[in-house]
Amino acid sequence: MGVSACDGYFRVRGTIDAQNKALPANCSVELKVKGSPNALTCCDRTISPPKIDTSFTVATSRRSYKFILACDGFQPVERDFKYGSDVSPTRSLELGAVTLVPSKVWFWFTDCGTEALVLDLTLDGKALYRSTIPVCAANREDHTESKKVSFSFVPSRAITWSGYRDEAPTTEAGQTLSADLWQAGADPNDLVVGISVSEGRVIYTNATHVAYLERPNTTEIEKGLLITTHPTDTAGWVHVPGGMLIRPECVHHIPNGATVSTESGDVTLNGTVIAHWDDCAEPGISTRPLPP
Repeated sequence: MGVSACDGYFRVRGTIDAQNKALPANCSVELKVKGSPNALTCCDRTISPPKIDTSFTVATSRRSYKFILACDGFQPVERDFKYGSDVSPTRSLELGAVTLVPSKVWFWFTDCGTEALVLDLTLDGKALYRSTIPVCAANREDHTESKKVSFSFVPSRAITWSGYRDEAPTTEAGQTLSADLWQAGADPNDLVVGISVSEGRVIYTNATHVAYLERPNTTEIEKGLLITTHPTDTAGWVHVPGGMLIRPECVHHIPNGATVSTESGDVTLNGTVIAHWDDCAEPGISTRPLPP
């Protein structure tokens, strides 16, 4: 089919490779216009790497557009241009050789800045585990280790576990249970936390929770058993003796001879309560890793 000069038609050509030499897959190209989207006759489609050779038909007016190339696992590539001057029916948008950069994804217990996640595991509103965990956006292939968190807890009531085993077993109040948390997935905007609860070799549940890096999120594992995460920024936190990094409002001076109750938060000197400190809003981060 011939193309006349009055058609709002142009081609896009180029080739794709990747910085990590992987073959890109699930690639698409998209066209966005500055102004009314009605100017577009067609605007997106999939392509098969490594070759880019596709065409678009747009309004013939001199509008500015943004061309976007996106492939799974890689950062998108954008090109701005104007129809009529940069491209036309006789002038293609020449991309040349496009080298894709792998998308960075989030990992926990990795410190490369001030970003962190606050993680709470609660049963009927009572804390079972709290931690502020440093997080870092990094290339997937550069991260090979994943730290697991393990602890025990004693629920104050019976819990019926459903959805994991064929039957729905019930653990009794006062029964010691073990919990394991690990990173189960990494994405550009979140990370996935896996959690299992067991006793010996018997696993009662195995669930996942999505921890977003821009907003809080809560997952109910069983009735009343919740895992909650929210992002925080440790810029301005201070280091204290013992290797902890904590919020500055949680640092207090304790007079010689005074004692602090970990249950009430009262500070007592010579039998008199001289101050009261509530729990810190967010747990501190240990900067001295425990030996394996």
